[in-house]
Amino acid sequence: MQDSSVYPSRAGDPEIPPGFPPEEPPTEVPPGIPPDQPPEEPPGGPPELPPDSPTEVPPPPPAA
Repeated sequence: MQDSSVYPSRAGDPEIPPGFPPEEPPTEVPPGIPPDQPPEEPPGGPPELPPDSPTEVPPPPPAA
């Protein structure tokens, strides 16, 4: 049986199905999130309000 016409690269080359992704590997990081900063930590860091003060605290007077 001559299958050379059906499977030309059957000898050693792996058969690449149509639509196979390019050589570049897919990025696991979703777009919009920088790889250096974890998604769990919000940008800007923790709030400057101390835990002991209420949420509606007036700003401190300017140092004269």
